[in-house]
Amino acid sequence: MKRDLYPIFIIAEAVVLSFFIGLDATFWVYSLFLLYWSIIQIAVRFVLRHDASRVMSIFIYSAIALAIGLCIFIFVLFGGVAAMGFFILNISIPPLRALYKLSFQLLQRYKHTKSASQQVVQATSPDSADRPGYLNNQAVSLLDRYQRTGDVADLKAAIRSIQQAVQAAPPGSPSRPMYLDNLGIGLRHRYKLAKDVADLEGAIAAFQQAAQTTSPDSADRPGYLNN
Repeated sequence: MKRDLYPIFIIAEAVVLSFFIGLDATFWVYSLFLLYWSIIQIAVRFVLRHDASRVMSIFIYSAIALAIGLCIFIFVLFGGVAAMGFFILNISIPPLRALYKLSFQLLQRYKHTKSASQQVVQATSPDSADRPGYLNNQAVSLLDRYQRTGDVADLKAAIRSIQQAVQAAPPGSPSRPMYLDNLGIGLRHRYKLAKDVADLEGAIAAFQQAAQTTSPDSADRPGYLNN
């Protein structure tokens, strides 16, 4: 639908709704929709000022939950025709339609990322020299997703994965300090979440080992020392 046709569509729907459910019910449908739209506008401005990863995920699903709640509320008070009118208003506005589409894309990407990372690790032989690297990559992806969604299950899975990478890596492996550093990052995240001193001590130990096993002239050493 072209942008210049929106006012005509909205007026036409108001006329149709008023014919079927009356002026009072139509007024309530449009008032609740305008309230919902205003909340979305304010929320978008808030999201743009913050980390657009985790906050965006929370915002998207909260917006959808609010829309569903309002649709049910309208259905209970005014019936199915009014609820359908509210639903049509939602899917006819491009910004809202794009918001719903994005939510489904995020959900599909979440499932795909989880499946792909697990398949790579599962398809690798336990004694393969590449397995520690794959485990580390899986852990990094899970940590990134945890920071975006706040899903604690991802954090726990990331820590397990990177612990396996550290254990599978030979003591002299040039990648082992990186694995230890990532393990420290994961444990530090969990300490911030649960305040378990054991996680803090484990993170410090991992960072120390990463720094100690890194060549003094390595470009990565300052970062390990800083952590």
